[in-house]
Amino acid sequence: MTRLPHDRRPLIDSDRIEGASPPDSAETRRARPARVLHLSTNDTKGGGARSSYRLHRALLGAGVSSEMLVLNKSSADSTVRQLSLSTRATRRISRWLARQRESVLLRRALRRGPRIPREAFGLATSPFGRDLLDQTGSPDLFNLHWTSGFVDLPSFFRLRGNLFPIVWRPSDIYPFSGGCHYSHSCERFEESCGYCPYLGSDSRNDLSRLELQSRVEAYQQLRPDTFQIIAQSHWMEEQIQKSRAWSRFPTTVIPNGTDLKVFRPRNRRLARAALGVPEHTTVFGFVSDDVQNSRKGLPTLLKGLEELGNSSEITLLSVGGGAIPSDLELPWRHVGRIEDDRLLSTVYSAMDIFVAPSLQDTFPNTVIEAIACGTPVIGTRMGGMLDVLRPNESGWFFEPGDVTSLARTMTDALALIKDNPEELRGRARTQAEREFDVVVQATRYEKVYGELLDSIKKNRTQHR
Repeated sequence: MTRLPHDRRPLIDSDRIEGASPPDSAETRRARPARVLHLSTNDTKGGGARSSYRLHRALLGAGVSSEMLVLNKSSADSTVRQLSLSTRATRRISRWLARQRESVLLRRALRRGPRIPREAFGLATSPFGRDLLDQTGSPDLFNLHWTSGFVDLPSFFRLRGNLFPIVWRPSDIYPFSGGCHYSHSCERFEESCGYCPYLGSDSRNDLSRLELQSRVEAYQQLRPDTFQIIAQSHWMEEQIQKSRAWSRFPTTVIPNGTDLKVFRPRNRRLARAALGVPEHTTVFGFVSDDVQNSRKGLPTLLKGLEELGNSSEITLLSVGGGAIPSDLELPWRHVGRIEDDRLLSTVYSAMDIFVAPSLQDTFPNTVIEAIACGTPVIGTRMGGMLDVLRPNESGWFFEPGDVTSLARTMTDALALIKDNPEELRGRARTQAEREFDVVVQATRYEKVYGELLDSIKKNRTQHR
């Protein structure tokens, strides 16, 4: 098998955590904020939300006063607050009018599209802006995550941006685009948007242009020394640096982490028995919050498996919401959506190879979850995947959307696994321990928080 070139260094190692202090050191205590408030549309539903929640819990474990404020709460965690909507008549009317405006804008904009695979299109505004401002209190700093439909960007940054330092860990390009969460091949967000392919627009002054301008104006009043962006991958860092809205702000690359005590190798035979998967079969895995999301690439995987042949010796094990095709000839075990991480780790452990065929992705949490469970990964050579996979260590790459490339890579991977499966599984787990421990992620965020607060304090002292 030909080794695939890879020029990315590990995202986390002893050299990359320069200056990181042990959790209990005096330096860390001096820099530690008294209260961090995380803003996220959801707490545990969806990949972006799960990343936010894991970071929040890891910060709490490190002794940081961390709290989440969310629009939709799924957990029973008392450190997560759900937004409470005011019952005042004027506030209810204001929310109703805002929803009507959003509905009209989107209905008009989408009537001629979309012409590319459908993704969520988020407006910069939100019906909950005033309710959110009433309930944020006075934290030492805000940490924003996936906030589409929750945070009203114009009012939040106008009324909070100059009062509190803000850290933002974007899960996609929505915060600095003209509304799309993934641009695919479109690069218009680098200048002014317009002629939006997602909207099917032939107008220069379409909704995407207005949305990008709204974001640019919301961020104009921010100073680079009070606003810090966390990119989950080098790909995301590149998008930020090219964007019109965010290119002037400092960006730090910190990959997502996962709980290595939960996501760990489990007994493969017992895992398969529990899931009803034949013990003596080759199991390929696929996980997506919505299996029908075309960006996640399930059709490419299915075609690749068909081209691979020997369907009687292969089983596809998948996780996620949404309907699945009924005409597939090879054995398929679909377990639906799973919210419990321990059960999800059992599913990963039942797989021989996890396949991540996404057409575009910021930083695939499913991939680090899989390798933490000792399951090597075949992933698309693009985006955040380049930061995660190490060829012939934790997995292999194939070309985006290329069915033949995927089938060839699966064939080569199967040959390697047949020769020494435990060695490959051990390598994958070792990389996860080295690079993707959520405890290390929390330490790096603590360092960013402390540096941001120290910088603001220093500037205030100088201008007295």
